[in-house]
Amino acid sequence: MSTQLKIHLAIGFLAFITAAISGYFGVSINNANENVNIQYLNEFDDIHYYDIVNVPKLTFTAAVVTLPLMMAILVLELLSIKKASIKKTRNMAMGLSVAALIVLVVDFLTLMNPENYDFSKWGYLWIAMSFFILVGNMLSFVMLRFGRNQ
Repeated sequence: MSTQLKIHLAIGFLAFITAAISGYFGVSINNANENVNIQYLNEFDDIHYYDIVNVPKLTFTAAVVTLPLMMAILVLELLSIKKASIKKTRNMAMGLSVAALIVLVVDFLTLMNPENYDFSKWGYLWIAMSFFILVGNMLSFVMLRFGRNQ
């Protein structure tokens, strides 16, 4: 398996892990925000969610956990641009690098001010862009592996 294929698989794996982590934190924070008014019913049914006062801490934790993953994705995307032998895969890698850079900018903004960048709203950006990166890299993988331009 060539280096390019391994890079695309690694990016796809990291993007999936980022989406899964973002989904977990997004659901946890969304449940904390939504269920604050019916806490007594949740206690009656023995359902436990995070408390609403923990939302900024959870948002900060989500940003810290996803930051190294997104930085690794961006570095691998830039490496993918450098090593691309097919123009279509190079162009896709450039677009996916922009997607990773958008998430990194929002990630840094969240780290600086977790109260204003609530993950229940901005977490969808992490999830959507992570799946976008995942699908783009798997498409590049298929194009490189099974394409006619070998």
